Amino acid sequence: MRIRGKRLVRTVLIFTESSDQLSRATDRVPG
Repeated sequence: MRIRGKRLVRTVLIFTESSDQLSRATDRVPG
């Protein structure tokens, strides 16, 4: 259970980071 939870947290962190970069890239593009 613990390993699974850690993996879930790691996945969420990676997802948040990638989505943050995506939003930043979208901000750079006009329109």
